[in-house]
Amino acid sequence: MKIPSLRDFRISPVPLFVAVVAGLLAMSKSPSLAGLTHVFAVNDPIEGLAGVKVGQIHHASLTSGGGVVATVTLSGTGVTSANQKALVTAAPGAPVQLMARDGAPVTGAGIPAGSTIANIFYGSTSVEASDTGVVARHVQIDMPGSGVFDAILAGGPGSMSVQVYLYQSMPELGPGETIGPFCCPQINRRGDITYATGGKDVIWRGVPGAMTMVAIEQTQYGELPGAGKFSGFSLPVINDTGDLCFGGSLLSDGAVVTTANDQRLWKAGPPFVQLMVEGQTLPDGGVPRPSPPSL
Repeated sequence: MKIPSLRDFRISPVPLFVAVVAGLLAMSKSPSLAGLTHVFAVNDPIEGLAGVKVGQIHHASLTSGGGVVATVTLSGTGVTSANQKALVTAAPGAPVQLMARDGAPVTGAGIPAGSTIANIFYGSTSVEASDTGVVARHVQIDMPGSGVFDAILAGGPGSMSVQVYLYQSMPELGPGETIGPFCCPQINRRGDITYATGGKDVIWRGVPGAMTMVAIEQTQYGELPGAGKFSGFSLPVINDTGDLCFGGSLLSDGAVVTTANDQRLWKAGPPFVQLMVEGQTLPDGGVPRPSPPSL
């Protein structure tokens, strides 16, 4: 499995006045700003943090009812370079709430006491959020005595927790196996999360605190052709009704499955449903050569 190298990105200064607005779809259909609703802006206070306010607004996602989840840089009382990056949420007319922040304590299965968020801006710049404001985010965490590790943080206000972290041991992987590199968790509008992890390649899906394995490489599945095993995966995607699709290459048996047709597109099961095969002829006469983003 090949994961793109992900680095902390640097944010350029934003204009003096920046407001996050709901109604972006209305703006895309018309040059008029009449359909836009103010949600929050630079210098708005953070609820429950005396003297702390929004310093810069970076990337945002809409929730139902016109709410917004966004990555921001904080400013004000007690804010330093070690705790200024944050994830916040707000609804029109409501105060800005803190969801997660660099330097804040973090919990999750297998996470030792005293662990903190080390870098909330790590990985992709977009914010993935459901209609109810549940977020899935690639971050880094600092675990005492162990170091800084990539992790996937998910949940809502007051319930953010680590779902998985790099080199984590999990019984689903088998003896001696640990979680390898990963990136790019996705979440649909109702709050279902999916992501892929490397090492021994795995596709995961679920909700915060209850992620389950969808598929794992080198494991026999009766409905798969040839040797009946996956040999690797591309990044999964999930729609708003929970249908999950992924690119899954098959282990070649030299007969039914070869290097000419091992790359395939699947709908998650059980059972797995094959949607497209490398080399098949499409109705318009085209021949797909799947080349999805590599893990």
